[in-house]
Amino acid sequence: MKRFLSAVAGLTLAAVVAAPASAQSATELRTVRFGVQGGLSMPMGDFGDAANSGYIIGGLVDWRSANLPFGLRFNVDYQSWGSDADVDWSSLSGTADAMFTVPTTGGISPYVLGGVGMYRLDCSAGDFDCEGSNEFGFNLGGGVNFNLGEMGTFAEIRYHNVDDSSFVPIVFGIRF
Repeated sequence: MKRFLSAVAGLTLAAVVAAPASAQSATELRTVRFGVQGGLSMPMGDFGDAANSGYIIGGLVDWRSANLPFGLRFNVDYQSWGSDADVDWSSLSGTADAMFTVPTTGGISPYVLGGVGMYRLDCSAGDFDCEGSNEFGFNLGGGVNFNLGEMGTFAEIRYHNVDDSSFVPIVFGIRF
């Protein structure tokens, strides 16, 4: 939990420092946007006892009307974690989320999101591969949209729960 709170504080500070107080970029005004993201993924709970922090990379498509604060987002993400016991875990997921963006003036706009998805969980230990499984899961989180020059960027943290595993990725992304 201490790692989680430290990550939230760092994410908030980074967004405030990096975001200029300018008008929305052309990317933020589009109805449909594509993006890429990457960052740190931290296993939590019992899964966190067995696995070390890893990474996440992914792509997304989101839709939001310029007149409404609500939108939809679809992610495809790959996450990987190692361990001290020479076991590697990975997840390939496709998620669908509802988003609510807090209306603001200026270059920073916070949002919350949550939804469901299908997760492919796999593991390997040396020459042995565990039998993978497809599981439904859910996620909840929030983030901050901000502009770096003309680019629409965001920083985000989400909690994912899949079967008996949970993890928290912290990502930075670019929308175009």
